[in-house]
This record gives sequence, structure tokens and C-alpha cells, in this order.
Amino acid sequence: MPNPFRMFARLHPVQRLAVVLWAMLLLGVAGRVLFAPVRSHTVVPIYLTAAERWVQGEAIYAPAPPLDIYRNPPGVAAAFVPLTWMPERLAGLAWRGLSVGFFLYGLGVWVRRGLPRPLTPGESGAVFALAVLPAIPSVNNGQTNLAIIGALLLGAAAAASARGFVGGLWLALAAAVKVYPLAVGLLVAAARPRRLLPGLLVWGAVFAAVPFVLQDRAYVAAEYDHFRAYLGTDDRSFAEVGRAPQDLFFVLRMWASPPPPGVYLAITLAAAAGMAGLVVLAAYRSRDPRVSVPLAFHLGCVWITVLGPATEPHTYIILAPTAAAVLVLARGGAHHLRFGLAAVGYVFLVAPILRDTFPNGKTFHGLALQPIGGLLVLAAAVWGGVRDALAVRAVSPGRPIAPPAHNDPGSARESTGRAA
Repeated sequence: MPNPFRMFARLHPVQRLAVVLWAMLLLGVAGRVLFAPVRSHTVVPIYLTAAERWVQGEAIYAPAPPLDIYRNPPGVAAAFVPLTWMPERLAGLAWRGLSVGFFLYGLGVWVRRGLPRPLTPGESGAVFALAVLPAIPSVNNGQTNLAIIGALLLGAAAAASARGFVGGLWLALAAAVKVYPLAVGLLVAAARPRRLLPGLLVWGAVFAAVPFVLQDRAYVAAEYDHFRAYLGTDDRSFAEVGRAPQDLFFVLRMWASPPPPGVYLAITLAAAAGMAGLVVLAAYRSRDPRVSVPLAFHLGCVWITVLGPATEPHTYIILAPTAAAVLVLARGGAHHLRFGLAAVGYVFLVAPILRDTFPNGKTFHGLALQPIGGLLVLAAAVWGGVRDALAVRAVSPGRPIAPPAHNDPGSARESTGRAA
């Protein structure tokens, strides 16, 4: 049987740091859930209430004060039904454990298979460590964001590894949880349309149909209709600071002048079209999914956060893997500006999270640092993606980019040991 302490000792120091940070986060949140009031700082009761209504055939989108409105598709309520069979506190712990485990598994697969080049042990440890701070809010309140980004990571890794049907499954699962992650799936499909798009469409149809198997078809159809109607009325663009979506519109609202709704919609659609064109161009230039798919994933995660329909501060965990990987991949390169963009972008993403550990953080959120940070990460991701596409084309089509010469000392020691 493997000795966990010996395995821990063999890790790179940065990997050990990541393990310690994640352990501290999980223990801290578990302690709060165990000893705080059962419905304090958590959205899990919203999901459980929707699941109980699903079983009874009741309207899952009807108000349930003092809880907030349930905002996910009907199938998510059905998925939470097994958690209603246990005490609410235990259900909260179980859901957080499952979602964190799924996210970390997806992040591990993506680090190994979904990036333009292999990471050294120190670099992979840095990605995991940098993902801790953005994850705090979602782990703390139990939102579905961790499950969404876990599925997106697995989908992108599968697509980069030429497993299109499997990639379509995971990307469709993310969209089944919250709909708007479909934007990431479509951008990744733009990089490999023949391999990925059929799987995305097939699995999307499967996930949409599953609720009709689990409940009365007329009831499910009515709930889908209620969900569609709710999406059309959930506009918090001009809500008070703290409730308004943290997106590009909020940046314009706080620092300039908010555009009319039609103009802003045109901006978001133009950005999506530009991203899709860049992905197609990168796929054509590189002929390598390890270049075009990561670029598509990064652009998609920026779009659904900075330009998404209702981005809360917690939602920026979806951008955490991109922010961490772009920062790590830019480290030590010749382009210091790219690294600076990624570093400042990451700091802006986590600054509101750190500020929220102290009282009266609403004014700080009014600075709109998170969407501004997302834009900086976008600039660094586009810079790196275009550079990688041109580099691969210059070397040979279909051949991954070789790791740069700045591998960390831990990796060098391992290589020397293997050679010896």
C-alpha cells in the first residue's frame, strides 16, 4: 500500500505547497459548515429545495423565501435528489467534497493533456496553488461553479488529446449545469469541428432529454418553459453594487458610461465572433490541437465571465485555471509584458476575494477589478496563443511546442537523476 507521507515528500516543493493550501481550504470550510448555522453562507439549501420540489412535482422556480431563486436547468434539481436523503449539513459537506474533488481531478488531467506544452513539476504545482484563492468563495458557499469548470477542463483536455466524442460529453455536461458554458464548448468545437461538434450536439441532446425520463413529461416541459422565461427576466445590470454582475458592462458603468442594451449585446457578440475567428485561424496555422484547443478554452472562459450573462464574484473560479496557466506559461519568457499582464490580471481577480475576508467590502467591488483582471488575462492569453500558433507552424505542423529552456531546478534534478 502506498505511503502517503512518502508520496508527499517526493513532490516538488511547490506541489507540496499546493497540497497544503488545498488541505487548509477544505478543512477550514468543513469546520465552518460543521459548526456554523446550517444555512449560513451557503446556496446548497437552494439546490436541495429545488430537488425536493422536483420529487413532488412542484414548481422549482417559484420563490422559496428566505432562500434565493433557483437558477439552474431542471436536470440539476433532479441530480441533487440523492443529497436530500441525508441531513442538510451532511449534504452540504458531501456536495462540497464531490465538487472540489471533481475540479481537482479535471485540473490535473488538463495540466497533463490540455496545455500547449508539458509543465514541469514546479509549474504544475504553481497552477494548483494559484487556483486556491479564486476557489474560496465557491467552496465556501457550495455553488456549482466548481463542477462546471471541472467538466470544462476535462472536455478541453479530451479535445486536445483528439478524443472528440468524450470531449463533447464533458463540455455538454458543463452546459447542462448552467447553459452559458456552452460558449466554451462552441469555441473548442471551432478548433476541431469534425471531431468535437457531433459529440457536443449528441450529448447536449441526451442531457436535455434525461429529465423527461425521470419525471412526468408535461411537468418537465412546463419547468423548461419556466426556466426559459426566468432567463429572459433575470437582468441585474443596474442593480446595486454587490448584486450587479461583475462584467464588462459593470466596468463601463463604474468607469465610463454604460452603453444601451442593444449596443452592449453587439459588443459581446462581436467579441464572440472575433474569438471564434482567432481560434479557427490558430487551428489552421498550427494544425495542432494542443495549441488551438487551449486558446479556445482560455477565450471561452474569459467570454463567459467578463462578457457572460450574470457573472458574480464567485463565478471567477471558472477563469482561475486560465489565469494560473497563462501566468505560469509566461514566466521566464522573453516577453516580460505578457507576464506582467498575466500577473496583474491574476492579482485583480483575487483582490476582491481577499478583501471580502474583512467587513464592508461592497465599495471595493465597485472598482470592478475582477472583469478588468479578466481583460488583462485575455490579452496575455491571446498573446501566448498567437505566438504558439506561429511557432508550431514554423517548426512542423502537428508537432507540440517543446518546453522552454527555463525549466525549474526540481525538474532539472529529476531529469539528471533519470539520465544517471
